[in-house]
Amino acid sequence: MKRVSLSLIVIVFTCSCLAQNTSDAIPENEIGISIGFGSQVMNDGSYTDLRHYAERQLGWEEGGTPHFFNIGLSLGVEYYRQISNPIALGVTAGYAVANCSYEEKNVNAFDDNSVDLTSIYVMPTVRWTWFRYNKVRLYSRGCLGVRWQNVKISSHEHDGLDKNETKLAYHLGAAGAELGHKNAHVFFEVGYGMCGVVNMGFHFAF
Repeated sequence: MKRVSLSLIVIVFTCSCLAQNTSDAIPENEIGISIGFGSQVMNDGSYTDLRHYAERQLGWEEGGTPHFFNIGLSLGVEYYRQISNPIALGVTAGYAVANCSYEEKNVNAFDDNSVDLTSIYVMPTVRWTWFRYNKVRLYSRGCLGVRWQNVKISSHEHDGLDKNETKLAYHLGAAGAELGHKNAHVFFEVGYGMCGVVNMGFHFAF
């Protein structure tokens, strides 16, 4: 009986030590820098504004959609605080730009007609790590906040548009992967929102 009790004590003590070591192995704070492609900056209300502008100024019929060619880029910084093994809370902030050309009705040319959008965004963030093994971590994250945006539209034949607005900002990182050492690693993420459809960068933990 004494041997059984001693064995149980050893097992419990060993498991406790392992659990403590696992917890200690996860740094509490993390900062990161990222670059994303395909940002939300040209979607949502911005595209609606462009469509309405096309209807009013460019002669498109109501409900018609002009053809826009869009390039979106987002530069971001991140901070996370680990509150449990799988969950971290933080904030994501950054600067997003998009430039596109549009065609006027009955004019098959993009040369002199352009749209420039710039946004500054701040979003509280929740990250859930659903797989962790050695130097590999797989995660998902959700962000919801606000963005301050400027829209500029120029046309060689019509009046332009210069508008400042405040809009909802969001990002859903459906799947992300990190690879590296305990305190420094690279990451690659696919998702949708302000940070881009494809997002990548570096994380530094301390």
